[in-house]
Amino acid sequence: MFGSGILDTVIGLIFVFLLVSVLVTIVNEMIAAVLMSRAKWLRRGIDRLIGSEWMEKVYAHPLIEGTARKDNTWIIERGPSYIPSRSFANVLMSVIQENSSAIAECQKALRAALDSAASTGATVESLRVQLSTAAGQMRAASGIQAAVASDLVRYLDANGSSNTRTWLCEVDSRVRELNNVGRPELAPLLQTLELMVADGVNTRAGIEELRQRFDAAVTTLLTGPATMVLREELTAMGKRLQGPYTVADAYADIEWFIDGISARYVRQTLEALPAGNLQKTLLTLFDDAKNDVEKLKENIEVWFNNGMDRVNGWYKRRSQLVIAILALVMAVAMNVDAILVFRHLQTYPAVGDAIAGQAMQFAKKNSSPVQGALIVADGEAFSGDLTLKPADNERNVTITSDNPHAKVRTSPVKVDKDATQVPFTVDVDMRSSENPGTATIKSEDASNEVKLTLAPSLLGQFNTVQKKLTDLTIPIGWVKEGTKAQRDNGQILPKFSDLSAFGDLAWQHALGWLLTALAATLGAPFWFDILNRVISIRAAGKPPEEEPKPPKAVSVPVEPGQSQQEADRLRQGEPRRR
Repeated sequence: MFGSGILDTVIGLIFVFLLVSVLVTIVNEMIAAVLMSRAKWLRRGIDRLIGSEWMEKVYAHPLIEGTARKDNTWIIERGPSYIPSRSFANVLMSVIQENSSAIAECQKALRAALDSAASTGATVESLRVQLSTAAGQMRAASGIQAAVASDLVRYLDANGSSNTRTWLCEVDSRVRELNNVGRPELAPLLQTLELMVADGVNTRAGIEELRQRFDAAVTTLLTGPATMVLREELTAMGKRLQGPYTVADAYADIEWFIDGISARYVRQTLEALPAGNLQKTLLTLFDDAKNDVEKLKENIEVWFNNGMDRVNGWYKRRSQLVIAILALVMAVAMNVDAILVFRHLQTYPAVGDAIAGQAMQFAKKNSSPVQGALIVADGEAFSGDLTLKPADNERNVTITSDNPHAKVRTSPVKVDKDATQVPFTVDVDMRSSENPGTATIKSEDASNEVKLTLAPSLLGQFNTVQKKLTDLTIPIGWVKEGTKAQRDNGQILPKFSDLSAFGDLAWQHALGWLLTALAATLGAPFWFDILNRVISIRAAGKPPEEEPKPPKAVSVPVEPGQSQQEADRLRQGEPRRR
């Protein structure tokens, strides 16, 4: 097994490589932040996914535009460096539906007919006539308009009772509540009601059919004390579908139908897209989602994340050359000669032991990151989404942060009752604290939380790591005037006019600088993993401390010419034999 001195030398050298690698990473991130490299590569990746035309529309959406820096210059084009996958899915679907001319024309024509009927003192029957006439004119078209016209006529013919939309929302809300109770015996009833609500929302079932299906579902409940209250509640709910159908009910129902056109005719909207990769991809994802819009958005999220994984691969490959150059510059600028450091640690074991102790403390301090936390640096903004709990009404959602150094930009946020997520943006300001820890972004109306790890600015991180490296008692760095040892180690920085001295230093340190640069290109995660492994070996190989023996078991020192037995007898007080 290696001696502890050799392991201390290895740990010290690895620790130096780790710190240099961290410095190189920080400088690379600084350059990327100034040049907006991540934003540029993100833009390229989205361009490849959906095309430049749709990319521009997505970037112009308020949800995306609000996360980008506003200080555009003629040199650097600003934009978000990160887009949450859920935000991308929601924005893409919103942009596609907003730019569907057929849907826009349908909604415009139906709203005009509805407004015309309402302005002339409409009755329920006149509303039906006006909308049926408008639908008849739309039937001559093809695609979405024809489908909307047919569904609207069927919807108007079927509606003859109370406000169907409100009633379906009420049933859907109660079904969700019962699903969360965890009562297996209610599963058949809840499945039947879920299908009924879906058919009612998509206008596949009229009011009479909804009433019959609801009553039939209630009769499947087992009789008994456990279900008596629920049966009475559902029976009363069914009776609310029996009231008179007023003009206000009809107007609200038709408004609901018009507002839901874009969500109800997703397939037709996708088929109306220009032929190309985006249309094929979205139709494939929609087929996989079994015509479920929420599942489609989840599929878009997976597709987007896979695309961003490829973008990260491109970014890392392009960054390798920059990192290699930075590593060599850093090794020379800080005069980190791997060979010289190794020799110094071998020559002075006490130094190696001290640096090994610092390395172990560093590894212990940085070995337990917050699980699932995202790192946000000082001065940066982070944008994300919270998943909302179901609600029956429009509401104001208050988003909070448990850390004053992470401030939510806009709160409360007004969302409609059908919203499933709410976006947020957090600004990080650490000027009054060096170690703010973590921040949890949450809301009482949300079912999840977002955890953030707050970090110092890149410049602050650089200064901290640089100080840790230069404080090590090893021959690194440059000095203008120094001791004989520093001169022998090649740490005296010559005058700029003395080219021969620069040449001598380069010759002396060239191999050591090159080894340091090569080590730094492997990256900080690599050296951190190696450091932990070697520290584990050192801890396992350390011999246990020898326990002192009991006093009676300790032998008296033997004098020259004296046997051990005689020495033991003398210890016990026996006279010396002659």
